[in-house]
Amino acid sequence: MSSVWIGVLCCGLSWGPSPSRPTFEAASVKPSPAVPVRELAQSGRIYTRIDSTRVDLGSITLTDVVRRAFRVPGDQVVGPDWIKSQRFDIQAKLPAGASVDQVPEMLQTLLEERFGMKIHHDEKVLPIYALTLGKDGPKFHESAAGSEPDQCNGDLHKVCRQVTMEDLANILSLPYRAGMTTQWAVDRIVLDMTGLKGKYDFEMDYGIEGGRGEAGTDAVVYSSVALGLKLEPTTHTFDMIVIDHIERLPTAN
Repeated sequence: MSSVWIGVLCCGLSWGPSPSRPTFEAASVKPSPAVPVRELAQSGRIYTRIDSTRVDLGSITLTDVVRRAFRVPGDQVVGPDWIKSQRFDIQAKLPAGASVDQVPEMLQTLLEERFGMKIHHDEKVLPIYALTLGKDGPKFHESAAGSEPDQCNGDLHKVCRQVTMEDLANILSLPYRAGMTTQWAVDRIVLDMTGLKGKYDFEMDYGIEGGRGEAGTDAVVYSSVALGLKLEPTTHTFDMIVIDHIERLPTAN
C-alpha cells in the first residue's frame, strides 16, 4: 500500500527558527544504543514522559519527535528514511511558568537548533472516510462521570469506554496507517465529522457493508445498526510537514 504522503505538492515556504517561540531551559539529545527495536520495547526503553517540568523521550525516532512538534500524525511527516528508524534519547527541562501545551513549540526549536532542521508546509488532498451520523442519529450515550478510564479494548469486537469520536476515528485509521490490508481494515484514513464532542461508552463490531467494490470506494460501515454511525468516502486536505534538511547527529549537549 502506498504511503499516505507520496506525491506531495512542491510549493511552500521554508521555516526557520522563530525568536518568539518558547524553548527548553536545558536539553540533552543523544543517539540511542544500536539495539533491535523489539529488545528496546521489551526492556521498556521506548517511552514518552511529559509533564509541566520535564520532557523525557526514550529511544524515540525523529519522525515521532516531528509529529509531536507539529501536532500531526506520523504519516504527514515527509523526510529521509532514516528518521523513521534511527533513535534518540531526549531529556529536557521546561522553564519556570511554562505549560505542557507549549512543549510542541519547544520541540520545534530543539529540532532546528540541535538537528539543523528546515521544513516547509505543503497541502495534499487525499481520499478519506468521514465518520458521520446515520439518519436516526447516535444510538449510544455519553459516559457517566467517574466511569472507567478511556479505553477501547478488543480486536474485531471492541469494548470502548470514555472514547471521543475523534478517538474512534483514530482507532479505525490505525490499520491503514500501519499498512495493514485485512478484509476488515479500512483502505484510507478516517476523520471524525459527527459533530459529537463528548466521551461515550459503546461496543463495536467491525463489518463491511456490501464490500468495497472494484475501486475500493464503497462506504464502509461499523456497527451502523447498533451505533448509528457510518463511514462515507470523500476527500480532505492535509497539512504535510516536509523536511528539507536535517542532520543525522545532533550538536553537542
